[in-house]
Amino acid sequence: MSERWPFSRNDDILYRKQAMSLAEMEAFKEMAEKPHEEPGSSSSAVLHRHLHHNFVPVLRGEGSYLVLQDGRRILDGSGGAAVVCIGHGDQRVVNAAMKQMAEVAYCATIFYTTNVCEQLCRFLVDSTKGQMARAYLVSSGGST
Repeated sequence: MSERWPFSRNDDILYRKQAMSLAEMEAFKEMAEKPHEEPGSSSSAVLHRHLHHNFVPVLRGEGSYLVLQDGRRILDGSGGAAVVCIGHGDQRVVNAAMKQMAEVAYCATIFYTTNVCEQLCRFLVDSTKGQMARAYLVSSGGST
């Protein structure tokens, strides 16, 4: 574990755009380890898409599977393109994401660019063998 981020990848820690102090991270870790509200219960703080449905609690993802709190493994048929192509928990992706998070977590492309953005767009353009001159990156298929 690094001094910068003292949790292992198995800790379900939410990343925030602003850095947390070490004390905040420890407090969040303690909170995350406490038993959670029953999903869909009236005491849940989550405003789910469907108000009258009890959502199945997922503990973690492994490859193409979701592992539920009760230990069952189910094929993740609801994941996006990255899950279908790569799967949950691929160590190469985890390492690359953590490396990038340590450099710059987010950069508004309307004002700035980053080395990794330039490298990815160059790779994409070059892979088209002259059919494309530039690439425009968005966060999802629905972005404009």
